[in-house]
Amino acid sequence: MAKKEDIPWDELPEVMKPEQVQQKIQISRTTFFRLVQSGNLPGAKKVGDSWRISRDQLRAYFEGQRSGVSGFLSGDDGESGYRDEG
Repeated sequence: MAKKEDIPWDELPEVMKPEQVQQKIQISRTTFFRLVQSGNLPGAKKVGDSWRISRDQLRAYFEGQRSGVSGFLSGDDGESGYRDEG
């Protein structure tokens, strides 16, 4: 299976679809929705029945968290390190 090329941030739309985010930050669909539901995906907003994500907010988060991205993305195997304490 050929790896999809990484699209530069500036070539992505300002408002991204879940599939675009999943490809850009290399996460599964399950992890995407887990991050959205836990509030750990910056710039994610529900519009009707669909999710849309701000490219600029997502990019700023990643550029500010380069050394901490593994904690943000932990649990792609179904075991998230995040717990809802509320």
